[in-house]
Amino acid sequence: MIIIKVGGSAFSDKKTGMDYSDSVFKRVASELPKNESIILLLGAGYTGHSIAMQYKLSRLEGNALHWAYLRYRVSELAQKLVKILLDAGFPAIYFSAISSITTSNGAISDFDTSKILKFAEMGFLPVMHSDAPADSKNGISIVSSDRMAVQLAN
Repeated sequence: MIIIKVGGSAFSDKKTGMDYSDSVFKRVASELPKNESIILLLGAGYTGHSIAMQYKLSRLEGNALHWAYLRYRVSELAQKLVKILLDAGFPAIYFSAISSITTSNGAISDFDTSKILKFAEMGFLPVMHSDAPADSKNGISIVSSDRMAVQLAN
């Protein structure tokens, strides 16, 4: 099993907002091994970070609309990557981390990896992104794809 993380700084510039996702995602697709079990994780890049900073998203506190917008925009990036992978011949499928992760004060407290791993073992290429799952202390919190990668590797 190979777990790959494509960091947000690889496909966007956090200072200027320049987006390089098309060329970077195509390069990722061209360099992935064809006959390996892979899980691909995606950072939020400028898109996610700018929305989180603009609306000061650290807790739910009446920000449900902004949190939903953040998830929508980051999932758009993940779906863009899925489409590029499909066009390159990979059976990529999008997995939402909020359906398998819960946090407590920002730390992952539960991560049910069983379905993700099962689909990878069946030959699919699961794609997930940094996300905002339910949090027992803050209502909601951001979980980086770095932390998800560590959990999946363990």
